[in-house]
Amino acid sequence: MNKRLEEKSNLFKQKNDLHGEIKKIEQEKQEEIQNYNKNSNTEDQELINKEIEELKEKLMNASRTESRWINQRIGDLTKKQQNFQNDLAVYDEQIKRKLVKIEKIVEQYQSLNIKTTMIG
Repeated sequence: MNKRLEEKSNLFKQKNDLHGEIKKIEQEKQEEIQNYNKNSNTEDQELINKEIEELKEKLMNASRTESRWINQRIGDLTKKQQNFQNDLAVYDEQIKRKLVKIEKIVEQYQSLNIKTTMIG
């Protein structure tokens, strides 16, 4: 009986630790968003979008060599736009993995509750 109570206590502690880690990750994500907003205004994004559109228009009448350069430039600008989204996705994936661990711990905890109830 004491062993089960220790296991339950350990699982509860693990669950709380994971919740703490999730809060820390969410805080880091918010800091990343704030830093991005400070360093890169929406005006920059608008300029990038405008340049991409202009390059797409030039691409229509470009020679083969020019089109390679234009496509490379469009790719670079698109990558620059997507880097921030990819960074945020990493935080979301970390949170998702922690939540899955919490679900497993809760299942184990409930299983111990059932066993304790049946024995008790």
